[in-house]
Amino acid sequence: MKRIGLAIALGKDANSHTRTFTEAVNYSLRHFPEFRKHHLKIVNDEKSPEGGVRAATELAEWGAEVVVGHFSSLAALAAIPVYREHGIPLMLPASTACELNTGESFRPFMYQKNNAELIEYSVANCLKDGKEGKVYAILQDNSYANRLLEHFPLLSDVTVIRNIPARTARDDTYMIIGYSDFAAETVKRLSQAQLHRIVLLDDADSPEAYASCIIRPARFSRVRSVSHLHKHGRSQPYWNETLLALSLASLPAYGSSPGTAFSAGFMTYLGYQEFDRRGCFGDCLLVAEDIEF
Repeated sequence: MKRIGLAIALGKDANSHTRTFTEAVNYSLRHFPEFRKHHLKIVNDEKSPEGGVRAATELAEWGAEVVVGHFSSLAALAAIPVYREHGIPLMLPASTACELNTGESFRPFMYQKNNAELIEYSVANCLKDGKEGKVYAILQDNSYANRLLEHFPLLSDVTVIRNIPARTARDDTYMIIGYSDFAAETVKRLSQAQLHRIVLLDDADSPEAYASCIIRPARFSRVRSVSHLHKHGRSQPYWNETLLALSLASLPAYGSSPGTAFSAGFMTYLGYQEFDRRGCFGDCLLVAEDIEF
């Protein structure tokens, strides 16, 4: 029996991803006896650096032996020094910042491709599918979206904008990068006219954004990291990854493969999980798929 800490945005900071996280925790409690036997404590990381530090400190003082959560990269990055100091392993089902897996003395287990890989894949996919129109990336003006902006190629046929143009063309493609509320409002405004494609990335991929669509574009898509689960899997963002992280957290101990610094493999109640030297989950790939709703 061990103490498993859970960190996610709660209360006024919560969003659809909070629901996914808490549903995955409750699902694990119902279906996996190995998970049920542990003590749990959930804290609010507020999706912010300050909240991340507070959440990590609270969990460390509680005596957490492992932590799962921090869907916000900003919260995760701020929390890592606390976990490093207390020797607490960290599982990240959703965070994507490149800096998360570059430390030498502490690397979390990550279930997503990082921001650089996400942007590279998304730009190439949208340009390939762009037909005769232009490709735009609409970014929310905040720290989260600005971090992803750093990974856009300097010379690219993608036009980065902060606001929807006064006029849109039928053949245009729009990538949306921002929090779910921003994505929902942007989809609502964009979809008042016919477009070729709207693409949701990372946090923008949310039920709120799906429901905001007025006139469905020729393609309404999302780009996401996929980790396969058969019996217990779902297509909603971060569901499979949260279940996998919770199963890894339930193990009694952790270890590295002989002769490597961070490469590791673990047998969990959801099957074998392998991580590379950066702490990245091996069974993870990026896909672009059309949204059905």
